Parts: sequence; structure tokens; C-alpha cells
Amino acid sequence: MTHASADVADTMTEFSPAAECFIRCHIRSVWDLELLLLLLRDPSRFWTPGELVHELRASAPLVTASLMALIRAGCVMTEEWERYRYHAASPELEAQVQAVREAYANFPVAVTQLIWDGSHFRVKSSLTFSA
Repeated sequence: MTHASADVADTMTEFSPAAECFIRCHIRSVWDLELLLLLLRDPSRFWTPGELVHELRASAPLVTASLMALIRAGCVMTEEWERYRYHAASPELEAQVQAVREAYANFPVAVTQLIWDGSHFRVKSSLTFSA
């Protein structure tokens, strides 16, 4: 199978409903996903925003927005000195996050496409005006 046909096959692959639900509800961008996966690598580690910016090679506003999204989702906790770490608020949420990690490891193109499709939907929804 060629690289191009592998990508097409990946986008047609189904993954768990738990992963899809979490992505559709809480992941606004691939940056959000990358930050979540970084925090998952060592759940006991607290990170400063500067460390996250450096590790992700992202801007401070982008990392801050992703952190806030993940805090709202119940996946990140913070301590007094603006340090953050992964912490699922419930066992159900932990299962969803692990399903997302597995889905992205096995079907990165499909997960990325789902994020992009959801972002497009959210933008279109916010641009809908009622007469």
C-alpha cells in the first residue's frame, strides 16, 4: 500500500465512540490534542506555561488557550504557582482520554480529520445568524 492510500484508509477507520465523543466535545485543535498527549506522558509532572511553550514550540497565547480548554474539559489541574498537570476529573473521563490516546496512536489522520471537521462545524455554527 502506498503512503497516499494508507492515509485514505486511515481516514475511513472507525475508532471508539468514547474517543470520538471526547474529541468532538473538548478538543478544538490539534494543539489541544498535542498538549493533552504531552501532559499524559508524565501525569505526575507539573509544567509551567513556559516549559509547555518550549516543549510544544508554540506561542504562549496558544498554550494558554489550550490549557484553559483542557481545564474546562476536566483533564488538567493547576496549583498556585501557575503549574499544570494532567488529571482526569473522573474515571469516565480518564477512559475517554485513554481512548483518544489510543485512537491517535493508531489512526492519526482520522483523529486529525475529526478535529478539523469539528473546528469547521464550530466556526460555521458561530457564524450562523438568525433573522
